[in-house]
Amino acid sequence: GLSSGWVSYEGKKYDPLSLLHDLTRNEVVVLLPDSNSRAVLHNQFIDSFHVAGHTFINLKEDHKQNLYNTGFYDLLYTGHVELLARRTKLMQEDLRDNPVTTDIFPKDFFYIHKQGLYYLVTNQKDVFRLLSDKKREIKKMMRQQHLKLNRKTFESTLVIVVAFYDHLIH
Repeated sequence: GLSSGWVSYEGKKYDPLSLLHDLTRNEVVVLLPDSNSRAVLHNQFIDSFHVAGHTFINLKEDHKQNLYNTGFYDLLYTGHVELLARRTKLMQEDLRDNPVTTDIFPKDFFYIHKQGLYYLVTNQKDVFRLLSDKKREIKKMMRQQHLKLNRKTFESTLVIVVAFYDHLIH
């Protein structure tokens, strides 16, 4: 359903708004303030939006920066390095069933933005390779806090690791 948040649209901030981020359709839906009707915003004009405690920024595909997907990225940590998630929902039809069933399952892609480039990180090896200059300190901190970069805790641990790394380098 709709949650309270804000939208920056063509450089103008609309706050507060009731909105919904529909991942399956890749749409941002807002409740028009003066009525009970809903509107779907044009993605290309949305600079950023905030809903349910998450801020999404609109990034344009830029091969020079190593970014290959235009779209909304969930800003999970921001500092001298940034952590972003591209959240998607994939639809998979099972043609063996009659009638055909459709499963929708979420898939998140995580990016570390470091020194002007975006790096996709999918596992612990990627993270340590990218943050290799502080790998020893990161491993020690993870041991002390009993953190693991496994599939179940990847996002929550990644936020802690990136913040820790950011504080080490500055």
